[in-house]
Amino acid sequence: MLTAKVFGSRLRALRKARGLSQAAVSHAAHLMQRDVSEYERGIRLPRLGAAKRIADTLGVSLDELAADGNGSTRAPGAGGTPPGQGEPARSDTADDADDAEGRR
Repeated sequence: MLTAKVFGSRLRALRKARGLSQAAVSHAAHLMQRDVSEYERGIRLPRLGAAKRIADTLGVSLDELAADGNGSTRAPGAGGTPPGQGEPARSDTADDADDAEGRR
């Protein structure tokens, strides 16, 4: 799951691997240096347009920039089944096991 902290760590690693300063990235991506600093520190996530410009500046795809190390690029709460509309929660208590045994 993509969080601001994970995105920030990824952004910092990619930026440093390319030998770029925050000022250089912010200038090329048409952002304020403060914004890039806040993204890297995990204070907030960039909007899609800003993230795309950062990815372009770093020479990576948006997916590569947003990858969390587990291959996921989903933001918290993004996509998937809306709460309360998926399968009912299951409990792994002894009572459930006993009920399952009794139904066989």
